[in-house]
Amino acid sequence: MKTSCLTLAMLFIASGATFAQSSNSNSVNQSGTLQTATVTQKGILNTSDVTQSNYLNNATIKQINYNSNLNNTSTVVQSGKENSAIVNQTSSSTQNASALGTLESKVTQSGNSNIAQQDQGPSDKQGKSSAAITQSGNNNKATQQQLAYGNAATIDQSGSSNEASQYQDVNLPNNSEGTYNSATIIQSKDKNKATQTQNGWSNNAFIMQSGNMNNAVQTQTGKLNIANISQAGDKNNAVQTQLGWGNVANVLDQSGDLNEALQIQTGEMNNQSAIASGDNNHLVQNQSGSNNIATADQSGSSNTATQTQNSWKSKAAVNQSGSNGFSTQVQFGGLNSASVVQSSKEDVAIQSQVGSASSTSSEFVNVAEITQKGVGSNYAEQIQCINGSSVPNTAIIKQDGELNRAYQSQDGGNNYSMISQAGWGHAANVIQTNE
Repeated sequence: MKTSCLTLAMLFIASGATFAQSSNSNSVNQSGTLQTATVTQKGILNTSDVTQSNYLNNATIKQINYNSNLNNTSTVVQSGKENSAIVNQTSSSTQNASALGTLESKVTQSGNSNIAQQDQGPSDKQGKSSAAITQSGNNNKATQQQLAYGNAATIDQSGSSNEASQYQDVNLPNNSEGTYNSATIIQSKDKNKATQTQNGWSNNAFIMQSGNMNNAVQTQTGKLNIANISQAGDKNNAVQTQLGWGNVANVLDQSGDLNEALQIQTGEMNNQSAIASGDNNHLVQNQSGSNNIATADQSGSSNTATQTQNSWKSKAAVNQSGSNGFSTQVQFGGLNSASVVQSSKEDVAIQSQVGSASSTSSEFVNVAEITQKGVGSNYAEQIQCINGSSVPNTAIIKQDGELNRAYQSQDGGNNYSMISQAGWGHAANVIQTNE
């Protein structure tokens, strides 16, 4: 008898202890027809809330805590027909578990046949992340995946057949830490697609698209990078890739149709900015090194601009208005500065500056400038190359009219050349060498 009483007492104490630690909470409120909600909770301090209306909506929530004092919070609200929401939250941190927790998750869908999936964890460096998805319309798809801690992701889609994906610290390099990244996608109208991938910490990515069949891709690896894309119209495409820290890339306003912008940054403290209005404009900006600045402004149709910079403190600016303009800028070493302004049709401007001076004197400055205004079909090309010199080079071309041709090539330092042509059909060639 004593053994039996002791056994019962131990079972009671064990069951009481388990009950005190579980603290799972779940609320499901469904109205309509043929709704399905499945909630799986393991660990302590899990909370889930599911509300569904209309019919044939499905919600699946899985919450797991492997350590004490870690929270999972999930809220799913679906109205409409045949919407699907999948939430997986796994907290397995082994680092100061009492200070971490609260993964959070929120899905709100209205309309029909929308799909939302959120995956948070598992990671041994995760806590206090947040993810939110809001979709209205039909056949939209949103995916969010978060590892590490302190990441925030938001997706808001309205319209039909839009697709948005966000990945935060999913593919971190070995022995790297990720934290406090922020990603936002806002899409309206139909068949837009946006993808954001962040690996590192304190990166910020923002995409806003309105129109149809637009595409935006952002990839950030490193820290303190900022990327912004804003597109309006149809079939526009923008791609931003950042590797390093403190880089800023902006596609501020691509409005119109069939515009393309590609921005690549490798290094630190680089800055890129692009504004395009009109149709079928193309832009490529590629920066490596540090403290490079590239700015492009294209208005009209079928303009093309390419900018390549590779340190030191280079600056490049392109401003094209009209149609069928073409501009290329290539800068490598030195304190280079290049600017192109074209305001007409079918103008071509090419600039190339290469420096490999043995001295890093502040006097080592290449300057190239092209300005073409008038009727159009003007051609201007400048090439500057310095090898073993630290003195400035300057090349300037100004043309106004039609069918003018200007070519300049400077090899070595301490050269200065300026070509100015007005009218039509002029041709000028300048070649200077100073060893």
